[in-house]
Amino acid sequence: SIPAAVLSALPRQGDKRLCMKAISVVGCPGDGNGNCFDSKRAHFQPKLLPEIVKAYITEKYKGVAEQSQ
Repeated sequence: SIPAAVLSALPRQGDKRLCMKAISVVGCPGDGNGNCFDSKRAHFQPKLLPEIVKAYITEKYKGVAEQSQ
């Protein structure tokens, strides 16, 4: 599971947290309509990505995708 410190640092879009897979090298499988498979997460490019989130994406999802940096 995702550590609480990472969850609390995730950028938000409205009431949804950023889908970390969507901006990672691994990518998000999505729901087939361009949205996240998890209804509580959103696909967007955050203006600022906290270091703790970036480190988690690097550790778990092979890093932040080039187009997302």
